[in-house]
Amino acid sequence: MRESLRLAQSSGKVDLVLWAENAADIDPQDSSRAAGQLDRVTQAFDAPLLAGTLEETDTGTLRNTILLWDRGQVRTKYSKSHLVPFGEYLPWRSTLESLVPDLASLVPRDMESGDQVAQLSLHTGGEDLVIGTPICYEIADDGLVRQAASGANFLYVPTSNTFFGSSDEAPQQLQIARFRAREHGLDLVQVSTMDSTAYINSRGQVVGKVIQNFESGSFTTPINLREGNTPATVYGSYQEMIVLGLFALVLLGMVVQSVNQRWRGSE
Repeated sequence: MRESLRLAQSSGKVDLVLWAENAADIDPQDSSRAAGQLDRVTQAFDAPLLAGTLEETDTGTLRNTILLWDRGQVRTKYSKSHLVPFGEYLPWRSTLESLVPDLASLVPRDMESGDQVAQLSLHTGGEDLVIGTPICYEIADDGLVRQAASGANFLYVPTSNTFFGSSDEAPQQLQIARFRAREHGLDLVQVSTMDSTAYINSRGQVVGKVIQNFESGSFTTPINLREGNTPATVYGSYQEMIVLGLFALVLLGMVVQSVNQRWRGSE
């Protein structure tokens, strides 16, 4: 929050503030103090805020959620639908708790998945926007990202990979994000609590300022709002099947040719 308030003092007009996954570590829907902190940010920028939090449902389960916070309330939200096993839930919990209780204790509660398409619609800066919002490693899910990108103006990927430390996981995710931007022809902003925070253009190039791993910082950037879908967005899975089919035909042709040559050689 302090970093955002510092940036607000020196930035010009801002239409939307983007925070990382779980950046609002206390759900502002349940805490007036947390809500007040988000209000300070939105008032400083005079703009709505997209921020990640852990949302507790009516049944007591947790959801990894992105909130659009504006004028003291949640306008819309998206909850992560593709959860990570052994990170956000524990498969075969009862069995593993019996066999390896120390392992099971590392994931004390299973999160609940959302059931929405990873998109949020909002109005800001005089524009009606559709933003694709895959959370963290949902960026690796082909079908989920295709749905998120369909009809979107840009992609916003909030992430936090703290548990992976200085491993290659964070750079790997940034490369996946670059590929998605090029694949769907959309500008993309990855915002993280510890990974590289970067603006990626629709050609998959990291442009503008980049906040490196484990460094605090913030920046403002213009984002190109795109319209329309690429062939990959519309026909993604069919394209894959066509390529695999062509590969199979080429391979079959090579096998047939090789058999014919051997047969003729044996005459």
